Amino acid sequence: MTEEKLREVYDKYYRLVMKAAYDVLKDFDDSQDVCQEVFHKLIQKWNKVSPEDYAGWLALTARRKALDFLKKSYRKHEMTVLEQPCENGKGEHAERLIYHREATTGEDLLDAIIKREFTTEFMDRLYARNPQWHEIMTMQVYEQATDAEMAAALGLTIENLRVKKHRMNKWIEKTYGDKYEDI
Repeated sequence: MTEEKLREVYDKYYRLVMKAAYDVLKDFDDSQDVCQEVFHKLIQKWNKVSPEDYAGWLALTARRKALDFLKKSYRKHEMTVLEQPCENGKGEHAERLIYHREATTGEDLLDAIIKREFTTEFMDRLYARNPQWHEIMTMQVYEQATDAEMAAALGLTIENLRVKKHRMNKWIEKTYGDKYEDI
């Protein structure tokens, strides 16, 4: 296989492979890792895959590699920082932390996916409701900051921070009830 031929195939099918991986992983960086592995595998199997079958073979291989990637135990306790555009339309970005946990069995994997989807939806709704609550939750849960550290970072008094946390917790309790405690 020549480098020119590989570049041609890569350019033609890169988006297909990325989409197949992203549909499973919901993470751009992890999808890029899977994409790299898929094209590396294509190089190894170059003589066994006919050019007419590239699209199907690449999509299927990307999906399988992405599922394998989710199952790997080295993803234990990884935190990913995602930048997302704010809803105010001013081109600003908000960082959001997402927690991944180890999933070793099919049931654990399903639980991990459900919890990740719930956490994503929860943090998005919290941010939409009050961006400062989102910041407080991020510092409290993911960074495990103390009240004094959070108050200093947000420019609040400790008493004011506690009032904001109380209001946030009441909104969470009213909106999510017991579902929040399960994550």
